[in-house]
Amino acid sequence: MKILFLQEIKYKAEVIAAQRAGFDCLFFSLDAFLKASGNSDVLKGWLPTFEQPQLTLLRGVVMSPPLYESLYKYLSKSHNLWLINTPDEYLETCSVVNHYDKIKEYAPITAWIDSFDQSRTIIQVFADTFAPGTKLMIKDFMRSAKYERKQAYDIADSSDVTEVQAAIEHLIAAKNGVLEGGVVFSEYTEFNLLHPTPLPFTRQNIYEEYRLWFWKGKLLLKTAYFEEMPDYASKLSREELVLFKRIVETICSNFFVMDIARLKADGSLCIVELNPGQTSGINYHNHHRFYQALYDKQCPTSYDDNNDTI
Repeated sequence: MKILFLQEIKYKAEVIAAQRAGFDCLFFSLDAFLKASGNSDVLKGWLPTFEQPQLTLLRGVVMSPPLYESLYKYLSKSHNLWLINTPDEYLETCSVVNHYDKIKEYAPITAWIDSFDQSRTIIQVFADTFAPGTKLMIKDFMRSAKYERKQAYDIADSSDVTEVQAAIEHLIAAKNGVLEGGVVFSEYTEFNLLHPTPLPFTRQNIYEEYRLWFWKGKLLLKTAYFEEMPDYASKLSREELVLFKRIVETICSNFFVMDIARLKADGSLCIVELNPGQTSGINYHNHHRFYQALYDKQCPTSYDDNNDTI
């Protein structure tokens, strides 16, 4: 399997970790791909073309489903590089609207409005979903603007139409006027704090949150979400992970992450979100463990008893 790094993110530490594990690493420019506008001649010299199909894991920036599909087709047709997730598999985990029914048992109550569907108003959505006075988080179909929040939630009272509209306008401004798909509203849930103050220069609280990496339906690695803290992944027990097994089996993706967090109220776990594995960040304490675990899945040579299975 090849590892394809997009140069728009400086993956120096990851490249070293991947090479040390035994992977062949390739490099490509998403900016060059976008500027080429379908003219493959402009992209000559970036990548070799292989005679045999090459399974490929992308490491890159978050991208829209249409862009991922375009990149997928170019890599497969022009270079015989086949990304680990098809466009449909990427779509499955890139937005909660595509998998909410599968995770809702362990996820915050969530509703959304499609930018292209004017049949339901925000008032109708809220009346059908949230109790009056509910605190809410908002994002577009792909990502939030969490680093620009003034408090832990975006909306203090779901019944306050003025506040809701202001929060949406703030999100639109944070996205430079372009929303991906529409707006997602999720009930704010208080998580267990690991540190009394937010991350420096942001208002993001440091919660007991974890990132679970799944490869072909099996747990590859569990990591602490916040790399700024001493590694706390051991707080998460093997027994606690079992409850997510049934959900993982329903997700149509070869490679994805599940972010989970511990609730302050009762210490139970909930699903924060799913994301495509190829565009998700790896805690820098775990670069070498991640690529070694991934390499061992291709060529089993060792067993890491720190990797729980579910």
